[in-house]
Amino acid sequence: MNKKGNNVTHRLLWAYPLLLVFLSLIILSLSFYFKNYLNEVLFNLFQVIGASFFSIAIVTILLEFKNWKDYFERILLNILKMESHLSTLDKERLSELLRSLLKAYFKNSCIDEKGTFFWHFKDNLVRYVSEPYRTNISASIQIEDVNDDENTLTINDVICYDLYKNGTPNFPIIKWIPDDGEFLKVDDLKIQIKDLNGILLKEYLPSEDKLDLNKKHEVSLAELKESIDSVSIRIESKYKIDIGNYQYWQMPYPTKNFIFSASFPENLSIRVKPMVIDSNSIEIISGKNSYLLKYNNWILPTAGVVWSFLKKKPFNR
Repeated sequence: MNKKGNNVTHRLLWAYPLLLVFLSLIILSLSFYFKNYLNEVLFNLFQVIGASFFSIAIVTILLEFKNWKDYFERILLNILKMESHLSTLDKERLSELLRSLLKAYFKNSCIDEKGTFFWHFKDNLVRYVSEPYRTNISASIQIEDVNDDENTLTINDVICYDLYKNGTPNFPIIKWIPDDGEFLKVDDLKIQIKDLNGILLKEYLPSEDKLDLNKKHEVSLAELKESIDSVSIRIESKYKIDIGNYQYWQMPYPTKNFIFSASFPENLSIRVKPMVIDSNSIEIISGKNSYLLKYNNWILPTAGVVWSFLKKKPFNR
C-alpha cells in the first residue's frame, strides 16, 4: 500500500508544475493576443501572473528532480537485489518461477496441466539455452564418381562450422559417427580445429586401418586453453554409398544459419527434405546438376536435412 501511495504522490507532484507551465503559457499567449484591447495595467498584470506561474513551475520541477532521482535509484536497487536473490535459489525453486513467468507472459494458467508441451519444454528444451551452439554451418556434397555397374556413388563431403562454448567449461566432443549400413566404404576422414583467425589448433587423421565402417570417431578439445571460447571446425570425408540410399544431416547442438549444397552429374537428380521449424526461412536454388539450400534461422538439436541421389529415368520420345 505504501509503495502504491508513493507512486501516486510522485505523479501528482509532477502534475502540478506541468499544469502551472500550461497555465502560464495560456495567460502569456492571451495577454499578447488581446494586447490591443487591454490597458497597460491589465496587460502588465497578466504578464506578471504568467511569468510567476512559469517561475514557480520551474522551481518546483528543480526541487522535485532530486526526489525522482532518488525514486529511480531505489527502483534500480530493488532490481539488483532481486537479481542477486535469484542467483541464490536452487533449480527447483527457479523452475517454479519459470512456470509462473510463462503463465504470466502468455496469460494462460493452463500451460502446465498434465500432458501439455510445457513439461517437455522444461525437461528437454530449456537446457539448450545454456549449452554450446554452432553458427555459419555449411555442408558441401560433391559426387566424384558414379559406378553404374555397382549402382554406387563415391562422394566427397565437407562440413564447416563455428562452435561456441556459450559459457560452459569445455567444448563438446567433436563426433563423426556413421549409421549401420550408411556407407559401403570409407576412404578418407580428416577433422581440423582452428581458431576463428584460421590458426590450426588440432588435427585428426585416422589411419586407413581405423576407417572402419561402424567405427565412431571422436575428437576431444579438453586440452584447449580456457580462454578460447570459440573454434572453427572442418570435417572432410570421402565414402561410397548405394545410389538411392537416404542420408541425413542431424544437428547435435543448437545451430544458427546453415547452407547445404550438392553437385552431381546430369544423369542424377537429388531429393531433399529440410526438417526445420520455420519453413519461411528456407531458400532453395535448384540447377540442372546442382542444389543449394539456405536456412537463416535457429535449428534445434536432432533437426536437420534428409537427401537422396536418384538416377534420372531415360527420356523416351
